[in-house]
Amino acid sequence: MREIKSIGLSLENCEAMEFKREDIGRFNIIDIKRSISRSASNSVSDYLTSEEVYLQLSSKANKYSTFTCTWHDGEVTPFERLLQHKDIVAIDINYEDGTNEYIYVKWKGESDYTNEIETVKMNDHTGDLYIVISENENVESYFRESLEEEEAITWYLYLEE
Repeated sequence: MREIKSIGLSLENCEAMEFKREDIGRFNIIDIKRSISRSASNSVSDYLTSEEVYLQLSSKANKYSTFTCTWHDGEVTPFERLLQHKDIVAIDINYEDGTNEYIYVKWKGESDYTNEIETVKMNDHTGDLYIVISENENVESYFRESLEEEEAITWYLYLEE
């Protein structure tokens, strides 16, 4: 088993964010499938896709340094950006051993800019952000109890020293 160092979110307009593991709460990527196919005239690629993603992010991660690429230059916070546009394209899992896995999320709908099955909501009391990408669930159904919490819960990771 490999430990996760951080996760990156790649957005449709080439913006990107990276969240440290201590800022990640509940997190599941479900039904990851590997495919190999020809995707362009001279490209045969090996890639991963997922059917569902569930992600809880601590309010502590809502800082400008979370952006690794942005066009906003301090105009919006990472959480504001995720709430405004439902356009996560992929999740980049970065491991402690220096390796990574880039996993595309399921995309539904006619729009190239908005994923119809992505829902995002912030808990107004705690400032934590919740994201669900699924045909079967939405953020309100999956994270119902967490969205109603009035006090932040401290997440502890037991790290080896």
